[in-house]
Amino acid sequence: MAHQMQEAIVHAGPRVEIITSPIPKPGPGQLLIKTHYAASNPKDWKRPTLAGQPPMNQGDDVAGTVHELGSNTHGFSVGDRIAALHCPGALFGTYAEFCIVEAWAAWHVPDTMSMAEAATIPLAAVTAGVALWRELSAPWPWTAGPREPIVIYGASSAVGAFGVKLAKMAGLSPVIAIAGGGRGYVEKLLDSETGDRVVDYRNGEEATVEAIKATLNGRSIKLGIDAISTTSSERILGKVLNPASGTAKIATVLPLNPADDVEGIIRSFTMSTLVFGDAKQANVGTNANRWLGAIIVKLIEMAVNDGSLKGHPYEIVEGGINGIEIGLLRLQKGSSAVKFVYEF
Repeated sequence: MAHQMQEAIVHAGPRVEIITSPIPKPGPGQLLIKTHYAASNPKDWKRPTLAGQPPMNQGDDVAGTVHELGSNTHGFSVGDRIAALHCPGALFGTYAEFCIVEAWAAWHVPDTMSMAEAATIPLAAVTAGVALWRELSAPWPWTAGPREPIVIYGASSAVGAFGVKLAKMAGLSPVIAIAGGGRGYVEKLLDSETGDRVVDYRNGEEATVEAIKATLNGRSIKLGIDAISTTSSERILGKVLNPASGTAKIATVLPLNPADDVEGIIRSFTMSTLVFGDAKQANVGTNANRWLGAIIVKLIEMAVNDGSLKGHPYEIVEGGINGIEIGLLRLQKGSSAVKFVYEF
């Protein structure tokens, strides 16, 4: 077996440098994955370009085969088809011929799903799950009791779309999805007979707010996911959520700007990395974050295998690892209802 691999390092710009690196060894509880497909996320260009993060392999979405098992791993064998979420910010990311993932963050891909589609799922779906079930304290799909409405801004983005899918799985109703160019895709995820609606933000803030209120028809709403997290999106959600009926919450995907605070609404920054770390909150057990991540991953695996959860629309960028810079530049320019995927 070769001991070297190609790896893509993302610099500010974004600019991508292809280097030769040693193939890593999996540690306890880890899997070494032979990458078949990797997918991009907006943070892959934003972190080095906007946040000043040093150059590194930014890839976190992978679909591939198990190449080597670390100690104390269970439920996997060499050669298994899997998809997984790599820990953002950790070494040995998915923009390489081989990557390292935690075994609990991986799941088996059924033969009914292509590996390219599977690569679109990990980071966006887990982030949406953390937003929904951790930050918003929404009911799980198996929780008995009445359901309430939710508004999801940026519903054609990957996180927003998986937010819609998981909210539907959890029985939240109606789901009010705010989208623009990707509204056609979002409409396919909704059930208009239960009151679900797409609201087009391109009509302006005032019209968007009025359309959401009209859809609610006087009903109070307390839960919001902001998968775009701009001052405009925060302002719109702040005008439609109603804290008078209880605690209103917004889960954002970008760090909070205090200028966007709205009295009576709790805003929280949703990070997929949360599930890889020890819990920092009071009254939460040390391992609770990883438990949450493992439960979300298992739910994804079962829903993918029974056909109730699909991937995100995607485009395979030509050039494989050499196409990553092209994909990141296209993400930087803006995209709607599409994931950029690379074949290795």
